[in-house]
Amino acid sequence: MDNEKRYAYILEKAEVGEFCRHAMWESIKHRKWVWLRLAVILVLELVLLPRVGIWAAGITVVVVMISLVKGVIHIYKTVSGYRWAVWIEGDMLKVVRGSRGSELPCSSVQLVRTTRRLLMLGYLQTAQRPAWFILPLRVFADGRDKDWFLDRLQNPQPSENVGGHAEPVEGGLCFTYTLDAGKWVQFQRDALGVVTSGTLGMMERVRLVLVWGLFTVSAVLICVYLVAGRLVWQSAAYGIGLALLFMLRFFTRDPKKMFRKQIQTPVVRDRECGVWQITMSEAEVCAQLPTGARNHYDWESLGWLVETGDAYYLFYKDRKHYVMIAKESFQDWNQVSAMHALCARKGVKSVRGRRMHYLPDWAFILTIVLFFALCIELLFISIFRSHVQEARDQLEWASQEIRSQLEEMSQETYGGLGEKSQETYGDQKEVQQEMSQEMYGGLEDAQQEMRGLLEGAPQEARGGQEEASLEASGALEEVPQEIYWSDAFDPADYPDYVALDEQVEVLETLGLHVSEDVVASVRESMTVPGMQVMIEGYPYTWLLTHLGAPQYNEDWTAVEKYAQDVFWFDFEGMGLETDYINILNGMLALAQGSCLDTVTDIAEDTTDIDWEKGRGTIVLRLEWNSQAYHWEMTVHNDWIDSDVLGVLNALLAQENDQRRFYVTGDNAQGAIVLFGTTERAEAFQEATGLELESDTTWSVEQQEMSKQ
Repeated sequence: MDNEKRYAYILEKAEVGEFCRHAMWESIKHRKWVWLRLAVILVLELVLLPRVGIWAAGITVVVVMISLVKGVIHIYKTVSGYRWAVWIEGDMLKVVRGSRGSELPCSSVQLVRTTRRLLMLGYLQTAQRPAWFILPLRVFADGRDKDWFLDRLQNPQPSENVGGHAEPVEGGLCFTYTLDAGKWVQFQRDALGVVTSGTLGMMERVRLVLVWGLFTVSAVLICVYLVAGRLVWQSAAYGIGLALLFMLRFFTRDPKKMFRKQIQTPVVRDRECGVWQITMSEAEVCAQLPTGARNHYDWESLGWLVETGDAYYLFYKDRKHYVMIAKESFQDWNQVSAMHALCARKGVKSVRGRRMHYLPDWAFILTIVLFFALCIELLFISIFRSHVQEARDQLEWASQEIRSQLEEMSQETYGGLGEKSQETYGDQKEVQQEMSQEMYGGLEDAQQEMRGLLEGAPQEARGGQEEASLEASGALEEVPQEIYWSDAFDPADYPDYVALDEQVEVLETLGLHVSEDVVASVRESMTVPGMQVMIEGYPYTWLLTHLGAPQYNEDWTAVEKYAQDVFWFDFEGMGLETDYINILNGMLALAQGSCLDTVTDIAEDTTDIDWEKGRGTIVLRLEWNSQAYHWEMTVHNDWIDSDVLGVLNALLAQENDQRRFYVTGDNAQGAIVLFGTTERAEAFQEATGLELESDTTWSVEQQEMSKQ
């Protein structure tokens, strides 16, 4: 039988569904202590707070069901629709799923499960998280074929390269470094910070915050309602505040303790700590783990190269998975530049990782203390108001009782006849008067005391409020008024004033097409305070900038379209690896039909850049009329060398073409570029009042030819 027999297949829907069920069940079994703790909490809630416990149990069941459904959907998308290939080579289990490959020592396969349709081979990524490779039983010829495969898996033949590392691919890059527990924790913390800080885009973070925030607020408000029996503004504010505290803890807690706990488990420590090797070639990226396992990644699945203080991270396009390269593994800056160049060729965007600021534990505890102190203060105020209202009700009730007693006594007094009755009436009346004086006197004293209690606190509050108002008024008077935009715009204040419609007419007469959409967009910008000054007070530059700005894709990683009449760019670059290429392409778009149509193969060589100091040289290359030319551009951080504006003029001059590229400023830090004859440039200057300049930057080859 073939010692390296390969099993190739595509999973059927029934097989995928069966795997989803069994994978979720295995995940539940490996988290049994989590489920046990959850069950204990629910039982305690049902015993101590039966009414709340029932609802809490219902909410928990719903959340668990949603999580399970989400997990099944994720597993289904992960395994279905891909072409799989599985085989054993030496002591390594090799698996290819789509364009991604993995190699795992056979000894690392700790879980073997056989279901109705599948053979599931698993290993533990963490103590509670198994990962699986799947083979449908239909790929085996018979039972003996399956037994032979399992025997090879459990009794592998030693490989020739046992414990060795992958040989670097010729022409590729190889990085080797050692991770201990401390470094692993720091690198994992930095990687999580890249995701949560919004380095790869804010949408994922905003979505996560909104989803968890809505769920937390809803759950807390429901629990508050069930405990209090009603939802007034005080309880609602308490619930929202408590939910915000949970969110604050969730998103700003330093994950270092969590990662330290993970690395202490033998499964994670054996898998992550040791010698790592990352190889990068034109075909793929390969990561070899300390256990000898290897993962292969095609460039299409990678989206970002993120730099942090201690490492580089190649992030997947799903923004969750990554390949880590420690900076200590680089031999020199040339290797760093080569990695950046390779990633740029493969469409991987290089970005600088944002630093995530975490809330210290003491600060969170202080926030909790302040929050509950505020809640207690508000509770005391509420209790005080409740007692005041209760005292008022008691006074009212006492008044009613006295009146009713007096009426009863009067009825009894006037019920008799004769002198005895009259005497009785007189005696009773005296008693009534004495009782009335005593009771009403006590009542008036109580009312007076209560009135002082009620009026004293508001007086102090009013005094503090008046004091605060006076302080705020004084502070407002000190604010300089010139920080505010004036709503009034007087054209007489601007000697160069030209109305927008007139600017459009002038540019149209000069041969520049201004679409109605552009005019509408600029006109809408004029509604922003201060923008009318920029557009009409200093005319033409804003409109020309709008006309000449290139159109980028949604991710701002590539230019989709350049303007045909005018070109604009910002001297503060977006990425030095491609800025000069984009500028020349934007200028060439203005010169279509000229001798520059034969310009090809525009490229940049960033090898001589010191990225840390922001200094160095970029070599700008192109081919024109089958001859190579190059220029050296000076690097000053991320600013564009203005010599690039004269590059194409040097080619036009060599061809004796009378047309040139002309440039004017945009009243900020950008350049507006036009193409044409000297006569057209003079007509443009006369019509707009903008001064045009034209420079020539000779290439190294042209300079050498002139010396000969």
